[in-house]
Amino acid sequence: MDALLGSIARYLQRSFGYYSVAVYLVQPETRSCIMAGAAGMMATLLPKGHRVPFGTGIIGWVAEHGQYVLASDVRREPRYKPARMEATLSELAVPVRLLGEVVAVINVESDRLDAFDEGGVVAVDGIAAQVASAIRNARLFEEKVRALRNLEILQEI
Repeated sequence: MDALLGSIARYLQRSFGYYSVAVYLVQPETRSCIMAGAAGMMATLLPKGHRVPFGTGIIGWVAEHGQYVLASDVRREPRYKPARMEATLSELAVPVRLLGEVVAVINVESDRLDAFDEGGVVAVDGIAAQVASAIRNARLFEEKVRALRNLEILQEI
């Protein structure tokens, strides 16, 4: 799953020239999001596995509320919490839904003001739908692998 989400983050960063892209998996049991893939500045600032609690910053807010946030100027966005010393000036975070449940958040950042518009929201939202399918398929694959391992263990008994 992490390799898949890392590839998606790198693809988005390269294809659209975003300053930073991160994909966070939502973990309802801990009420937090965990960074599973990143590219650009975010990949150098934060370690893989970085956690964001629900309700904290733009990412945590999107995970909790299931609505996108478009911050044209993060300096004027009360939900914005800088990760570390960074040059982010605008940010777009979009929920990834699977069967109506938020399972991930795609977060893109720019070092320019007003870098994103409604067209960007539509584009990232469309990618989020594809990411949801990829997450579903990866989960199904992981389930099949576990089932095969269990079957092998039973056959050894």
